[in-house]
Amino acid sequence: MILITGFEPFGKWTTNTALWAALAAGEAGGGVRSMILPVSYQLAAARLVQEIDDSAPEMVISIGMAGKRATVDVETLAHNEDRTELADSDGVIRSGTPIFDGGLETLTPSFPRVSLVEYLRGAGYLAGLSSDAGRYVCNNLFYTVAAALSARESETPFTFVHIPGPLLWKEPVARKFGRVLAQWALEQTGSNQADPHRSSA
Repeated sequence: MILITGFEPFGKWTTNTALWAALAAGEAGGGVRSMILPVSYQLAAARLVQEIDDSAPEMVISIGMAGKRATVDVETLAHNEDRTELADSDGVIRSGTPIFDGGLETLTPSFPRVSLVEYLRGAGYLAGLSSDAGRYVCNNLFYTVAAALSARESETPFTFVHIPGPLLWKEPVARKFGRVLAQWALEQTGSNQADPHRSSA
């Protein structure tokens, strides 16, 4: 099973392209499941780590919306810091707080990122590698899940992908991206088993 996650709307945004993309990926079937997470420092990563522990997916891809980006960015570095003026969905603001005291400054979980970027470019997307996942809930999830996988000595491929927001990507565009992402993941893992529970929130 392949797990692809997105986020609920947050802040000033009433929609979230990551939500649309993740749901469309889960609707593709073939062993792909989607999971929608709250934009919460406390809850998002904890729920994803629990789901990974419970379902043991072959691959995990988390999608986040970056409202100011015009490209698809496959993240390479998770940073051990929460730092933004934007509150999460619980009203929490973090200004330079380590995610884990004494943790490594950055983490890079195992994932075939170059292959994904090349596939997306072949499908017509402006895609590339990024070393800056921000310091908001997206990066918090990226770092926390990467740390959990490392602590468990897990070889599960995991990465984070930022996509443009709804000013550039309307719902059909985001949903198409989700289907393309799911197809790549299926080809990578050789997974093609129907999953009756493929979409969950």
